[in-house]
Amino acid sequence: MSAQQVQGEDLRLDVEGMSCGSCAARVERALNALPDVEASVNFATGEARVHRGPGAPGLAELREAGRARGSDIEIGRAHV
Repeated sequence: MSAQQVQGEDLRLDVEGMSCGSCAARVERALNALPDVEASVNFATGEARVHRGPGAPGLAELREAGRARGSDIEIGRAHV
């Protein structure tokens, strides 16, 4: 974990609607394009691991970024 990740929130999000690895890559790029967000999306598990820093957008914006790429994002488990 980098020093920048010390503060913020770590989330595990369920990503539905991905049909291939390219879909996961598109969702990952969309999430990482958001300010103060670091994300990794796994097609095999249908999950995204997301770190939201203090300046990151809310869950609604994360979800909209996924929907814009054809996938739906739901919160799984949050770890602070």
